[in-house]
Amino acid sequence: MTLYFDIRVQSPETASINTFVTWHNNYPLLAVSAYSQDKGGFVTIYDDQGEPVQDIESSGHIVAQVTALAWHPERTWLAAGWESGELRVWPGDTGTQEFSVIVTPHRESITILQWSQHGSRLVSADTSGSIVGWKIDSRGQLFMTFHHELKESFTQIAFRTNPSKSTIDISGLAKAAVAGDERALDLFNSWRPRTAAPTTVSTQRDNHAFYIGTANGIIYFVDSQGQCKEVLSTDSAALYCLLYHQTRDSIIIMTEGLNIGHFQSDSISGELTELTKVLII
Repeated sequence: MTLYFDIRVQSPETASINTFVTWHNNYPLLAVSAYSQDKGGFVTIYDDQGEPVQDIESSGHIVAQVTALAWHPERTWLAAGWESGELRVWPGDTGTQEFSVIVTPHRESITILQWSQHGSRLVSADTSGSIVGWKIDSRGQLFMTFHHELKESFTQIAFRTNPSKSTIDISGLAKAAVAGDERALDLFNSWRPRTAAPTTVSTQRDNHAFYIGTANGIIYFVDSQGQCKEVLSTDSAALYCLLYHQTRDSIIIMTEGLNIGHFQSDSISGELTELTKVLII
């Protein structure tokens, strides 16, 4: 039997209004953005007991509020976008307690913040149509890799993702082979070491390509190099949902009027070919 415990999360500002809430997928961390008349917009990070994480300086803005939050999928990094166009990042695993202010070309509300599958690319987009790609460098800092001004308000984004592949533990494989595991022996014999090779072999690679959609139904494809092009128009029907199917390399969209479309994605160009279209009545 599974037991669930209800814990009340108490904001440090009693008169504040919560605007966004997001859990980290791999760590017991909860990020909550809020706004109060006295403090303005701010972000608080809680542990799994509902207590604020100690010594983390809340990212505050006296006249603006948070419009987007995004945890890094594998690290304790939190990105926060503001209605003023500011981008602030808490790089938690670097030991710092402060949010860093990132210089951006955004001048309007950041409505989209999305990390790629393994977190080597961050995309921010705002209501004026500015899209920016970011990368974490070797010093743990974000730097801009591309910037497009498309004059459209963006509402949906879907990164291409690679199917998960298991990591082979070479040392464990060797032990199993010595113990008489024939399958482990075959796998170990097929493995060829390289100079200074790690003891685990990972086939995981990040995919930086993504689809991004506007409020009036235009979908753009941005490839891994940051090149952008329009690939679909819904004839001004509002775009409500944009999903990527990992194993079939296809996307599903839902537009105004509950129209659902399924499109095959070209693996190189990102062009879309309609497979099916359904109207929910």
